[in-house]
Amino acid sequence: MPALTFVAPLLPGKEEEWRRFVQEVVEERLPEYEQLRQRLGIRNESVWLARTKVGETVIVHLEVEAPARIASESMTSETPFDAWPKERLLEFHGPVSYTPPEEWPPN
Repeated sequence: MPALTFVAPLLPGKEEEWRRFVQEVVEERLPEYEQLRQRLGIRNESVWLARTKVGETVIVHLEVEAPARIASESMTSETPFDAWPKERLLEFHGPVSYTPPEEWPPN
C-alpha cells in the first residue's frame, strides 16, 4: 500500500499540550477521528515523538489509498470535526506547506 511520512517539529513548550491532544483524540473523539481516516483513505497510522538536540519532533507515517489527495482533502474539508485537528496542529507546529507529488506512485 502507498504511504506518506510527515515530520514536523513541535513549537517550543508545546509537548505536553500535544500529548493531551493525542490523548483526547484516542479517549474522547476516536469515532470522529476514525470517520476522518476513512474519508481520507487512511488504512494504518503510526505516530512517534522524537527528542532531538533542537527540540521535539513529531513523525507520522500513514498507509493510504491515494497519497496525492490527502493534503488537499484534509485541508479543504468543511466537516466540523475536521477543522478541530487542523486548528490544533497549527498551534503545535505553526504553518506548514506540503506539495504533493505530481505523479503517484513515483517512478
